[in-house]
Amino acid sequence: MKIYIAVFGSGLGHASRMLKMAEELKGVEVRFSSTSKEASSYIRRKGYICYDIPLIDVSWREGGVYYRRSLVRAPKLILTFLLQIKKEIHIMKRFKPNLVLSDSRLSAIIASKLLSIPCFLVTNQIKVVLPSKRRIVKILEKIEGGILAFFWSLSDKILIPDLPYPFTIAEDSLPFLKNLKYIGFFPSKENELVLSNLREEFKGKPLIFAQISGPTLSKVGLVKILINLALKLNKKYNFVISLGDPNGSSEVKKIGGLWIYSWCPYVEEFFEISDLLIIRGGHSSISKALWYGKPMICIPIRMHGEQISNSKKVEKLGLGICIEPKNLNETILISSIEEILENNSYRERCKRIKEIARRRNAVDFLLEEILKNKN
Repeated sequence: MKIYIAVFGSGLGHASRMLKMAEELKGVEVRFSSTSKEASSYIRRKGYICYDIPLIDVSWREGGVYYRRSLVRAPKLILTFLLQIKKEIHIMKRFKPNLVLSDSRLSAIIASKLLSIPCFLVTNQIKVVLPSKRRIVKILEKIEGGILAFFWSLSDKILIPDLPYPFTIAEDSLPFLKNLKYIGFFPSKENELVLSNLREEFKGKPLIFAQISGPTLSKVGLVKILINLALKLNKKYNFVISLGDPNGSSEVKKIGGLWIYSWCPYVEEFFEISDLLIIRGGHSSISKALWYGKPMICIPIRMHGEQISNSKKVEKLGLGICIEPKNLNETILISSIEEILENNSYRERCKRIKEIARRRNAVDFLLEEILKNKN
């Protein structure tokens, strides 16, 4: 059996969860494609063939999304989308997959339909959530959501790696569709020896793990704040910061009680042993935090509607605190850290969600669906 996995390029969350899936597909020939150079590099480092697909993305500036420039580039993006479909068709004709597994990539779905290849969609975002509350923007969001929902519905199955209502993190990104199926989070695994060594290393003080993902321009300011804060508070807390650069060194740099990784090879282990996580509002990062039952501070990318929406849902459920970038400073960050570490209710609610999350396993569900398709 051959499976073609098409990965959406923004961040590394999509690539990470599809790699977990690929590792369980024993005896299956798997090939990837991605629109992100960072994600492609990450996938190839894991030993898989990965085709490069032309990138469609918003424009970025320091701190977040640059919507005005993104709108100016819209005609070019439409042309790029057509080129994406053309390249997907070329790859599928050569590889001849039995199944296409698309993680939030529309071009792969359209190409698979044109070639009559079965296609499963895995996504936590059916529609684009725009951050503005203006009425005209909400009308445009509704129209855009309807158009996207039509194209997503071309998939044979739509599988949502999230929990059912009322615990759905990506609630605002998921309009009602008849064939949506909630499959739970993608599970994480830890190395027990590494886990034991890290526990010994960081005993004595609460451990705060900051995993800062996303485009480089979007995280420069946040990284500076976190490093300065960690150095000020290192007598009270242990800090580990991961800069999320897949091409960076996996060697740790130690500055006092602060550990900094360009690329952290022990993410699962740090999620497991940490007392508090500082993350963006990406769905994969939040899902991992809930899999481990850890309270979090979410700092979404500026003007990134989906991350803002996810982060607010975390706060609504009492699982952490959302700090929007425009409000971010050291005082608010310290106050949020102390609030979560000194208020046991966050840990208790996260523990309950962890129990709910571990009753579902997205990898097991997908394997079952793929085996049905094989037969």
